[in-house]
Amino acid sequence: MKRRRIFVLCFVALLIFAAVPLMAGGGQQGAGGAQYRLRAATTTAAEHPMTLAVDDFIKLVEERSNGRFQITNYPHAILGEDRDLFAMVQDGTLDFALCSGSVSNTSRMYPALQLPFMFSNWEHYLEVMRSQQLQDFLDNFDIPPIKPLAIYNAGYRHLVVTGPPITNLSGFAGQKLRVAENPLHAAIFRALGASPTPLTYGEVYSALQNRLIDSLEMDLPAILLQRHYEVARGVQLTGHYTWPALFSVNKRLWDSFSPEDQRMLQQAALDVVAMNVETIQNSESDIIRELRRLGVSVTEPSPAFIIQMQQATRPVVEEYSGTNQYTRRLVDFAFSTQR
Repeated sequence: MKRRRIFVLCFVALLIFAAVPLMAGGGQQGAGGAQYRLRAATTTAAEHPMTLAVDDFIKLVEERSNGRFQITNYPHAILGEDRDLFAMVQDGTLDFALCSGSVSNTSRMYPALQLPFMFSNWEHYLEVMRSQQLQDFLDNFDIPPIKPLAIYNAGYRHLVVTGPPITNLSGFAGQKLRVAENPLHAAIFRALGASPTPLTYGEVYSALQNRLIDSLEMDLPAILLQRHYEVARGVQLTGHYTWPALFSVNKRLWDSFSPEDQRMLQQAALDVVAMNVETIQNSESDIIRELRRLGVSVTEPSPAFIIQMQQATRPVVEEYSGTNQYTRRLVDFAFSTQR
């Protein structure tokens, strides 16, 4: 892993060196203002909703800046895994990054975005994402080297199993269930009775193949695009939480932009939130249909099972929502406005 990180950093350094004439700090001044050639990165596949959200941001920025901002997106973990990208945007070797699970390991606030059963549906999710409570949360985020711009999403998360469906809490007993590498997800599934097994996103398929895990929780696009269904033939639509990702820019780079460019970039990032949800909604039914065509068992859990999951994870909600006044206000607003 150390060698991979060194290789990634060297590769990005070469990209930065090649782009210096058009970057902030030594920027080239055009007729319409400073011109920039920048980089963004995700770990998800090119067709994944989170990668598409970054692509939409790039299109809006290029249009609204009349081409002064040229941003290249590197998807599919080309520049590294989630934790690599987050470290790189913090130290300035990457300009923009869309990061998810690894942020929880650095920020005490971020887990509040992924508490179980926090959003009733996508309409409710958008209400929370557009709220003053969410803006206050981002404005007071607890990682100084970055500037959070928006929250994008991969979709609701569901159970994926290699054996029989899990129909009640006792079904979690003994399940080696893959979770992302952060304490919140481990706490959630420990509360449900499973044995959480932290693995990176790219390790899931081989872990299923080699029976290192019995089950996992994942969004529908990833189940299809990462071909998890080939080795785990059951999907249960529990929708226990969504998979948010923090879209951020290096703070030193952000501070180098003019106030006008900052407003343009911020508005573009926020405008993509609704576009991201629309992308997810348009694809969900198609993905379920395709999974069933491929012979995957896709089932709806009973309301009683969902209530059991909600009750079992309530202590986790309480623990992770009390970080500070901004997480508390955001979580209280989300749960108080549920439909």
